[in-house]
Amino acid sequence: IETICHSEDDDSDAVEECLKDKLNKNDPQIREECRVEITDLIEGGRADLQFDPLLYKACSNDVVKYCSDVPQGSGR
Repeated sequence: IETICHSEDDDSDAVEECLKDKLNKNDPQIREECRVEITDLIEGGRADLQFDPLLYKACSNDVVKYCSDVPQGSGR
């Protein structure tokens, strides 16, 4: 993190997004064990909107407006 996302140190959401971006761009600085963790983070985010704080902030109003009758969990 200090090497590839150093400018994001004070904001954990920004660090997470930086790491996802670097993984998507296949950045060679990311070690294999870090790639696995980031991939797990991304896959986990697909199942739970609240797992991705930036996505939640961006979409929370739409979720309330369009999905308030959908129970949480199980990737819904």
